[in-house]
Amino acid sequence: MRLVFVMAHFSQNDVTFGIVCVYAPNRNPEQNDFFGYCADQIDPVVSTVLSEDFNAVFDQSLDRHGGNISHNSCESSLALRDLFHDCCH
Repeated sequence: MRLVFVMAHFSQNDVTFGIVCVYAPNRNPEQNDFFGYCADQIDPVVSTVLSEDFNAVFDQSLDRHGGNISHNSCESSLALRDLFHDCCH
């Protein structure tokens, strides 16, 4: 399983911001744990751009065509929503 979490902070003209790139696992419980780890690492006081491959969506019913939307082995929409709420308001 490959996990990537890269964070950098930049400052210019007394403005500080962060950029976080992630590559999340595609199955639970590892995916939910990873999103929790990310939220713990990101300072909510610093404006942060969060990007890359989350391997999760906010609304699985919109993402899967013909798939089983009730199957939750890779369903982390709540964990992903919490990550964005905690870090990127």
